Amino acid sequence: MAGWIVVVDDDVINIKTAGNILSNNNMRVTGIRSGAALLDFIKDNDPDLILLDIMMPDMDGYETFKRLRALEKELGRYETPVVFLTADSDIESEIKSLDVGASDFIRKPFIPEAFVKRIENILSNSERIKDLNAEAKADSLTRLMNRATVDKMIENAMRSRTGTLMMIDLDSFKLINDIYGHDGGDKILVAFSSILKSNMRSDDIVGRAGGDEFLAFITGHNEKSISGLTERFNAGILQKAKEFFGDDMKVPLGVSVGAVYSQAGDELSELYKMADEALYDVKLNGKHSYRIYSDMQKDEKDGPDDIEDISRVLEERNAGNYALWLGQDAFSNIYRFIIRYIQSYHSVAYRLLFTVVSAADESKPADPDSVSAFGEVLNKSLRKSDIMMQSGRNQFFLLLPELSDKYIDDVTERIISTWERSSDSQGIKVLHEAAVISYEDMTGDDSWRRDND
Repeated sequence: MAGWIVVVDDDVINIKTAGNILSNNNMRVTGIRSGAALLDFIKDNDPDLILLDIMMPDMDGYETFKRLRALEKELGRYETPVVFLTADSDIESEIKSLDVGASDFIRKPFIPEAFVKRIENILSNSERIKDLNAEAKADSLTRLMNRATVDKMIENAMRSRTGTLMMIDLDSFKLINDIYGHDGGDKILVAFSSILKSNMRSDDIVGRAGGDEFLAFITGHNEKSISGLTERFNAGILQKAKEFFGDDMKVPLGVSVGAVYSQAGDELSELYKMADEALYDVKLNGKHSYRIYSDMQKDEKDGPDDIEDISRVLEERNAGNYALWLGQDAFSNIYRFIIRYIQSYHSVAYRLLFTVVSAADESKPADPDSVSAFGEVLNKSLRKSDIMMQSGRNQFFLLLPELSDKYIDDVTERIISTWERSSDSQGIKVLHEAAVISYEDMTGDDSWRRDND
């Protein structure tokens, strides 16, 4: 198995011995003579495995390992697997090595066949772990870092350098979804993620915050850089949109950026608020541009001028074209509100309950991944006026306002049909039941009033 191995040992003979064995098995080898030299090397290099001698002058292997892990955390890196090397035969060294977090422990002199096999096993396991970590940290659509991961990366970066936090939002993205559908919207999001990555330097951090909003952290305080990035973002996404939808595409698609400079000791949550305020200011003043937050800006700005300004921003930001998917507490509040609305205005709504089960045994819930996949299908199949929540580990409860009897069957059939066409539906069955809520049903029934007033 190919891999890049760094051998750290103060004895050049040990480095040459390990290097010859590994090189003969198609592995790249770098020799380093001290712990301090390793730490300098790691700042600009990312090997697959480190073989670290325990007994070294000035800084032994254990201290080097401790500083290595701290440096990797500061750099926002994955932890490089480390194997301790020693000529000692005592069991205490082996126990201590494994206790501090080493991947393995190898005694010198090396037995070539066993030495190579252990290295290959560690590299193989490390690759699998990296793949799993990358999958867990990536946004499923754009493959950028997801919100939780990018937050951690930015926090780590802020400890070691000043920089600029950028909150990046697509202008008029809702219209893309409305006109070209969610497939068209997804194309734009994927294209914009590529534009972001291609315009960032190697030490910049970029991720998807959710919906049509992205985050970036760049080194330094430079308005010219922010201005240039914003121009390239806008030019790039408009060009891509016309490639996808034709030159006659009329949606005023663009990019707005709210930025704030970071200093040592800043809290990321506060920076997000400032960047969001700067972004809000861009939205109120023409979009397709950038603003940099400052205390002066905050003092001078009393807020939007009128109700139309506020409405435009609320309608623009993260509006989405799906049903409203809420947690139970928020759903309960809206549910009670709609019940009161039905009572007051003689309206109607439908309740739907979907249960996702195993096709082979309907008494068994479907696996969590299948339940989640059905939830996404459900969310995209409903109207923007509908609301939904996951009411159990394999159940979804929906409230569909202003839906009459003649349409409820069409809605449920469309949802089930869409699900059955998806690749995630194999071996899964979806059960459903519906119940109407109407003014007539509630008339004379005080329990509705007691429960929902």
